[in-house]
Amino acid sequence: MAAFNPDQTITYDDFEKSLMHDGIEIVIPEEEEELPEGVGAVGYVPRLTAPSTTNPYYLKVGKGGYNRCILIAGNSCLPNCVGYAFGRALEIGGKTENSKLPTCNAEDWYSVAKSNGFKVGSKPKLGATIVWRSGNFWNGADGCGHVATVEKINENGSILVSQSNYGGTRFFLSTIYPPYNIYGQTFVGFIYNPYVSDEPHWVKNEKGWWYDNGDGTYPKNQWKMIDHKWYWFNEYGYMGVGWLSYKKHWYYLDENGAMATGWRKVDGKWYYMNEEGIMLTGWIHYKSKWYFCNEKGEMLTGDQKVPAYFTKDGDLARK
Repeated sequence: MAAFNPDQTITYDDFEKSLMHDGIEIVIPEEEEELPEGVGAVGYVPRLTAPSTTNPYYLKVGKGGYNRCILIAGNSCLPNCVGYAFGRALEIGGKTENSKLPTCNAEDWYSVAKSNGFKVGSKPKLGATIVWRSGNFWNGADGCGHVATVEKINENGSILVSQSNYGGTRFFLSTIYPPYNIYGQTFVGFIYNPYVSDEPHWVKNEKGWWYDNGDGTYPKNQWKMIDHKWYWFNEYGYMGVGWLSYKKHWYYLDENGAMATGWRKVDGKWYYMNEEGIMLTGWIHYKSKWYFCNEKGEMLTGDQKVPAYFTKDGDLARK
């Protein structure tokens, strides 16, 4: 069932009426906005606006696009829930092809994806495809079902999904609450996007390195310990490198972003960072020897005039 059938027809699934029957708000963005390819920016990039009519992920293969689902209008596979879910799955990964993605009727997506090796389950994850099976309700739907993409997961367990509707709206958003059943539509499960990892991991793009916590979130404007090392992430979520001024102290982040401690040579000069990573100035007692670092933290060598500080017993002491 995963193979494209050019003679395939899909009866109007009327999923929008199911939502309205349950009082679920349908949000139709007025403006179209293109996303960067894949998860490129820091964190999971949700699609909250409609893809443009020239976005190749939603155009038919052979018609200037990457989509293998049924052709609907012009060169596009929209409006159609399966055409949207197929294109969105590739768009998230920045890929142009995945032969194992289903192209069948929506309610069969779960079983086909599972048999094709996709991970599936009942817990929502960002980028996952949610699958419903429809029944014979008031408008005589034939059981084609519906699929949508999970864009946000809220603390109360509800999910924001993006979708398209065969014979209906090209793109819209809706918030679905557990157990995710809707009038005439029974929740089947989630198909997890292979391009979105649920394990914490480092990610690099053209702007630098950032850290995915495993749920699409990422540290920003904070320290985070990873594999027993401290890293600083700026207000945009990117890992810092080099000198960092933080709460009136200076820190040094090495070429791999890890916070430095102890002696460190930077641009030909020696600096000393304590166990908390703070750069020290003045007298430093290290392994039974005394060193002096100026107000910039630079260790002095050779003949120097430096201030000396003594305890009440006359011992040389750090300032």
